[in-house]
Amino acid sequence: KKQVFICTNERPQGHPRGDCLKCGGMEIRVRLAKLMKEHGINDVMRSNKAGCLDVCELGAALVIYPQNVWYCNIQPEDVDEIFESSIYY
Repeated sequence: KKQVFICTNERPQGHPRGDCLKCGGMEIRVRLAKLMKEHGINDVMRSNKAGCLDVCELGAALVIYPQNVWYCNIQPEDVDEIFESSIYY
């Protein structure tokens, strides 16, 4: 079993650290949840919204537990590859 935490933290406009929500965090989470459902694994793996993972200046981030695999500066179009290489293998 795995849990994936996707940062969806939001900061005020113009904040120097940026935030993952404006970098596509919610779209990433929605796409990942859809892939889990399509592959029939949504009952054993979770795609969770997370608050700040403390790497917002690196762009949208997600972490996979218990493997402790981090992805930073990801875009919604990266989700399929991340799913295939680190989640559904």
